[in-house]
Amino acid sequence: MKYFIHIVIILIVVGSLWFVLHKNEAPSYSEGKIKWIFHFKDGLEIAKINQKPVLVFFTASWCYWCRKLNNDVFMNDDVAHLANSFVNILIDVDSQPDLIKIFGVRGVPDIYFMDFSRKKIIQYNGNRTAEDMVHQMRSSLKSFDL
Repeated sequence: MKYFIHIVIILIVVGSLWFVLHKNEAPSYSEGKIKWIFHFKDGLEIAKINQKPVLVFFTASWCYWCRKLNNDVFMNDDVAHLANSFVNILIDVDSQPDLIKIFGVRGVPDIYFMDFSRKKIIQYNGNRTAEDMVHQMRSSLKSFDL
């Protein structure tokens, strides 16, 4: 009976830890509300053809704040709706390190808004709220005048 109680306590602790650690998992980017393009050059070409501004999201699989941003911001209906006005490019910094150097990315998450010619760039880094993102997206759209 003594061992049974210990086993039950261990199971409760392990179960609680599992729940806490997995509670804030965000859906994968491909399962989210925003359609991401995973290659920078392809995204710029699509933006040029469609005359749309570009949203570039630098992220990493190991980045807690990136997953939080995906869950709290990019899954928001208002943000997802506004994202349709952009060509959305997702860059994994571990798999495309050349772009980190080009943009001077120092940490993730890092977000850039730009016109399709890359002449006008607005950097927007760090973790944000959905309301902040909506404001920045609207401001960027006005700035690019597209």
